[in-house]
Amino acid sequence: MITNGAIPMTKHISLLLVMALLLLPAVGKAENDPSTMTVRQLILQKTMVSVRRWSETDVTDKEERKNLPDLTEMNESVRAFFAEYQPGGVILFANNTRSTEGTYRLIQAFQSAVTDAGAPAMLVTVDQEGGYVTRLAQGTSMPGNMALGAIGKVEDAKAAGAVIGEELSALGFTMDCGPSLDVNNNPLNPVINVRSFGESPSKVAELGVAFMQGLTDGGVIPIVKHFPGHGDTQTDSHSALPVVTKTLEEIESTELVPFQAAIDAGVQVIMTAHIQYPALDDTTAVSASTGEAIYLPATLSKQILTHLLREKMGFEGVIMTDAMNMDAIALHFGAGEAMVRAFEAGVDLALMPVEIVCPGDIALFNEAVGRVEAAVESGRLTRAQLEASVRRIMKVKEENGVLKPSQRTLEAARQTIASEEHRQTERRLACAAVTVIANDDMLPIRLKEGDKLLLIAAYGNELTSMRFAVERLMKEGKLPAVELETYSYQSCTAVESELQMLIDSADAVVLDSEISSVARLAPDNWQSDMPVFIVDALNKRGIPYCDVSMHLVQDAALLTQARGLVAAYNPSGMSDTASTDSSYAYGPNLPAAIDVIFGAGQAQGTLPVTVYALNELREIQLDQVLYPCGWSCR
Repeated sequence: MITNGAIPMTKHISLLLVMALLLLPAVGKAENDPSTMTVRQLILQKTMVSVRRWSETDVTDKEERKNLPDLTEMNESVRAFFAEYQPGGVILFANNTRSTEGTYRLIQAFQSAVTDAGAPAMLVTVDQEGGYVTRLAQGTSMPGNMALGAIGKVEDAKAAGAVIGEELSALGFTMDCGPSLDVNNNPLNPVINVRSFGESPSKVAELGVAFMQGLTDGGVIPIVKHFPGHGDTQTDSHSALPVVTKTLEEIESTELVPFQAAIDAGVQVIMTAHIQYPALDDTTAVSASTGEAIYLPATLSKQILTHLLREKMGFEGVIMTDAMNMDAIALHFGAGEAMVRAFEAGVDLALMPVEIVCPGDIALFNEAVGRVEAAVESGRLTRAQLEASVRRIMKVKEENGVLKPSQRTLEAARQTIASEEHRQTERRLACAAVTVIANDDMLPIRLKEGDKLLLIAAYGNELTSMRFAVERLMKEGKLPAVELETYSYQSCTAVESELQMLIDSADAVVLDSEISSVARLAPDNWQSDMPVFIVDALNKRGIPYCDVSMHLVQDAALLTQARGLVAAYNPSGMSDTASTDSSYAYGPNLPAAIDVIFGAGQAQGTLPVTVYALNELREIQLDQVLYPCGWSCR
């Protein structure tokens, strides 16, 4: 009953409730607001960790650590680590991703460990570049960047990125460490090689941006790498600290071109390279390992990351390091000091400052975080710097839905991974990428029913891939029923009697050459000697044959006597599991080359890099072009 004009009790309560709600922050904002975080929480939000293996007891020996059990499902020790430390992100490796269901559940467990503890959801990433660098055991790997460079079409690069993005997103990944925007203009490079789209800066920019957009369309955040460029090095930063001695003008006209294109296209995350660029920053530091003065690598350089990347090139997103436990950084600086220097330089997200595989590593990680806390206390770093950095990370999380409850389901992941549509796209692109380098009336090879086909490869998994491809063609009616023989020449130093007998009885031969680095081109190395010996034997036999260059396309300079030679740009073969279960990932390039060799596919590729002649010591002669970039004799 209303009396004396008073406000009804129910309305009074409702008004108070509304006023109280207006004074409360939006749900979820408090824990995601950097201004409410402790210094330690800010630092941990700036770290991305990995637990690819796990042991309940401490292991320090490097070789023993490599043989520890893979972490494929959550355990209480690892869950407790994530719940206590609440890092900003986690990266998974092939050790973690053995199956669709296992990967999906592991990512869910990682996320719930931190969110149940009241922390923001993590960025979850993986190195799924496609081609040679493929981490998922199930799904499609796509043909890889250099294969896409051989095709040279923007729409195909975007299609490859979209497939990878859709499969990663279905599993719960929020980011992908790709594409590589490194310009592969140094044939001596030991680590980038087929991971690059090619040697043309403009082409790498064009295809890299398209691939990046495909990943975004597929539902994951691309991380372009390795700034300012890893393509012109002769050292692998996993094992040493490379240096690029180019001038500023050369760097600006080559290495920086793809990264500027990515920035202009709106890229949100850029990964740094552990490489010395004295033309960009000649500041030196004393190596903790050698005691010698070294140039600050890009990952630790304020001149490169803040003044060049942010101020000059206009990048406003998240700067993320390459793995900080790589020898290029770890040996010279140690985990804690490297983190401090990286944050001083302008890094937002430190990737794997410590490799965590046992409880002792957690203690080392805690020590490294403590080193950063001490740097804040001393004034070397400021809270304002940390907050600004975490705001950039939170912006990426918010804009890409990372902080919202996941709507993904395991059933949807199963339907997406290695779907028929994705497999068809993979096969089409791998086939289009095949590049015919030499064809002396060899291709396509025509066989009759009952003919003997000999398959020769460096490794067993490549033979499995070749057999799979031939049997697939026979099932599809694109190749008559033939008798198959196989031979692996791994570690052989001459054409042995068994192989000679197989060659003598064959009607046609397909072989592959799988040279993994320039060092393997040297004489008296089985990887390069054997293809040369076999090609000579086949020329003497006079039967149809073709060699497939699987990795270092520079091996074409070894095989100048080959009458049939194609490039496939990806050395990944196929496991027995992948050959019998269509859900498993495998390198599609070798099967695609088989399609082309027997006329079931049309090669469209052109060389995305220059092939140089070799001297008598098999050293690359940079002043003697054997096959120019853009070459094809199809």
